[in-house]
Amino acid sequence: MIAAERAFTSEDWETTVSRAYYALYHAVIALLENKTTVRRNRWEHVELHYLFRSQFAQRGFLFVVRDAEDFERLHRQRLAADYEQRGLSRRMTEDALRTANRLYAKIREVISNG
Repeated sequence: MIAAERAFTSEDWETTVSRAYYALYHAVIALLENKTTVRRNRWEHVELHYLFRSQFAQRGFLFVVRDAEDFERLHRQRLAADYEQRGLSRRMTEDALRTANRLYAKIREVISNG
């Protein structure tokens, strides 16, 4: 998340969204590996989203469906940031960064609480 925050300070919207998504991507992997028996050598984005939703969000115990939807939306925004010609707005980037920070903090808390 530090790289995303630095990119935001530099007003590099595309890098901000990309770094924020990947920080969350790795946090979700850590969550799955700490709280489930699921292990992979290589994680596919779609599978990771599915497992986050099915193992945590749909159960409504530690996360809610909105959290899974936000993670999936961040992935779509990351794809747009990395591959589309249209630029991202400051407002969209702020929203993506806020969402990523919220989920990242929540995941860290869940992992820390054993």
